[in-house]
Amino acid sequence: MKSLATAAIVLAFINLFGVVSFVGMLWATDRLDVARLRQIKDLLAETVPEQNRRLEADKAAQAEADKKAAEALKMSEPPEPAAEKIERQKMNDELARQNLERLRDELRQLRAEVDRRQAQIDTQKQQLADREKRFEQRKADVSKAAETEQFKAALAALEAQQPADGRKVLQALIDTGQLDQVITYLAAMAEKSRSRILGEFIKTDDRLAAQLLEQLRTRGVEAPPAAASAGRP
Repeated sequence: MKSLATAAIVLAFINLFGVVSFVGMLWATDRLDVARLRQIKDLLAETVPEQNRRLEADKAAQAEADKKAAEALKMSEPPEPAAEKIERQKMNDELARQNLERLRDELRQLRAEVDRRQAQIDTQKQQLADREKRFEQRKADVSKAAETEQFKAALAALEAQQPADGRKVLQALIDTGQLDQVITYLAAMAEKSRSRILGEFIKTDDRLAAQLLEQLRTRGVEAPPAAASAGRP
């Protein structure tokens, strides 16, 4: 029992010696002085919750002081004269009125632009409908004409001619503005006869040949490969 007490005393002296040595080292290296010792004492004298409460109280007190300072500064300013206040309000009202009028003008312009664009769209739709109607009517007329005996006789006469002569006949129809009739003849021909006549058109006027090929394509007639490749502009 006596030995345990002796060991405890020795251990306490060792710890005390370590603390004293550490403090002495701080003092010798100018890291510790009387002022800092007081600061450490004051810091340790206050618990962490007490410190937090003190900081919150200081923050609230500073905010209240700032608020009172701002109110005092505002109260120190001279009051605005009533006439100037009324004039300032009139200016603000005038600016608001001008802004409102400007917004109304912009809205009227936008509405006018929308109406103009809608009118253009309606016109274009009507034009497209008219073109489709004329196209369908022309198709019906061409189909009806192709079924007549006179047409069949004229087609047989064209196919019986030499390709160069047949091209001349069709060219004469084109020159008189009967391009649709020419397309009808070509579409109704046998593929061999059509290919030969188109070849003659390609020799004389490749642009016209290309136009004829395109018109035939829209009729659903596939041009022979040789005529199609030669007719590309």
